[in-house]
Amino acid sequence: MRKPLCFVLAVIALHLAWPAVALAVEAAVATVPAVSTPIRHSDIAELKFHDFFRMPVSSRGLEPTPILLAHNGRKVRLTGFMVAREDTEVGSFLLTPMPVRMSEHADGDANDLPLNTVLVIMPHAGRHMPLLHQGAPMHLTGVLEWGRQEMPDGSVNWLRLRLDPRATDTPTPLLN
Repeated sequence: MRKPLCFVLAVIALHLAWPAVALAVEAAVATVPAVSTPIRHSDIAELKFHDFFRMPVSSRGLEPTPILLAHNGRKVRLTGFMVAREDTEVGSFLLTPMPVRMSEHADGDANDLPLNTVLVIMPHAGRHMPLLHQGAPMHLTGVLEWGRQEMPDGSVNWLRLRLDPRATDTPTPLLN
């Protein structure tokens, strides 16, 4: 099967920037067929950010889709961009469908994050390590969690992806 040019370029970029991650991504993506969402591959489904909420938004507000509800607590693959923040991330970071820059000091709690922003939580081994911002798309595998969760800083999070511990067994440039 021919791989799209963007895939080939992404793999080359990963090999240059993240050698340990590149091998894992290349092996995982090599078996993913080029069809529409969701892609079922054994027990891992590839989700897109537009799979999370029903559109258009109704008078009842955001409503999760049956796809999101069906994959709550299950292993999924998600591709997105790490949110660029003023402060270094430690143990978790935000993932969005497009590149986003947050200015916490200037904007405070008023941020322009998309509603389908996902909090990515590092495995236990990487929870206390600072993370370097990555500008390229990231292909992540982990357990998807849907539901209200109050964070230690008082913010509320609705979507989380707990990364697969095997994905970070070896140190990568993602960890500072």
